Amino acid sequence: MESNLQEWLSSAEETINDRRVSAYLEELDEAMRKQLKEEGGDICDRSHKTTFQQIAKILLPVVDKRLKNYAEEWDEVSRHHKEAGIYRDAVGFFKPEEGLLVDIGCGGGRLIEELPFDSVIGVDINNYCLQFAEEALKTQGRAAERRSRTYISFHPERGFVLRPYPIMEELDFTKIQLLADDMEDLRNTVRVLYNQGRKADSMSFMLPGGHSAQLVEFLELLRRGEPRAYLTHPYKWVSELATKICKPNGSVYLGLRRPVINADTNTLVSADVAAEYVQKEIGNTIGIERAKYLDLIQENGITGINIFTKVIDYDDEGKEKLRDPTAEERGKISGQYINLLLIHGKVK
Repeated sequence: MESNLQEWLSSAEETINDRRVSAYLEELDEAMRKQLKEEGGDICDRSHKTTFQQIAKILLPVVDKRLKNYAEEWDEVSRHHKEAGIYRDAVGFFKPEEGLLVDIGCGGGRLIEELPFDSVIGVDINNYCLQFAEEALKTQGRAAERRSRTYISFHPERGFVLRPYPIMEELDFTKIQLLADDMEDLRNTVRVLYNQGRKADSMSFMLPGGHSAQLVEFLELLRRGEPRAYLTHPYKWVSELATKICKPNGSVYLGLRRPVINADTNTLVSADVAAEYVQKEIGNTIGIERAKYLDLIQENGITGINIFTKVIDYDDEGKEKLRDPTAEERGKISGQYINLLLIHGKVK
């Protein structure tokens, strides 16, 4: 499979040598020397620039391998989901009308395979996932075009981040388009839509919860001594993304690992009740219209996959509240409620 590693290494070197980044790193060097002097410590000649160059050569191949392993593992799991009919049943519940659909975090394209039309943009930051999607769709006889090149950029607060190359040309929306994009802002997807003077008719967000690989934080690595694992929370961007991408009254299709448990009875609440709590979390830009649970086959602890279980409890005044389960509760309910909460909403 194609790797972006060489582009990562060369773009990381270019980024580190950029005049503004070099000046920023020199400021870090000076601040470190000043602090050591004030503390009476030995003044070292360690350069953040040199350190970052060394880390890039070591860390980026590791990140590339992790992305490939994740894509391979998730492709296998999603294949089982497809064979179990999860994507088919989800499409049957959503009943998506023909029109341009943006599938955020499309993975290996299993949901797209079940859609009865090809006017789709599949978005993922993982180049290997997009390659699996392209292969699966072409095997199915579907026309799919892939743009999955990424590079290393620098953010003064986040550190070094993985970014997709900007797409400036117009795309053929009669074909499935597979794009690399950063879920935090979806700049590539928004740019493509803006350049062609339209918004999508609908968007889908199925089975989120994998490790977010777009953050390659060397600054954090220096502080902690190891890279931090970032989890993509299923609700963090949904509300904002919907208004960026979808036209008013456009459909939003969510498939969330979201069992909600009644603390008193240790039982699963209804899909409608669970959806009410999701509504509170995603805000007012999306109106939830209906919901349904699907049984989700065991995912065998694949890297980065999490069930975002919530518990309904009551405070001292008897008011209902939603919280994370305790360690003891998590042990009791673990494995009992492997459910996919399907939600059909509309952009307001």
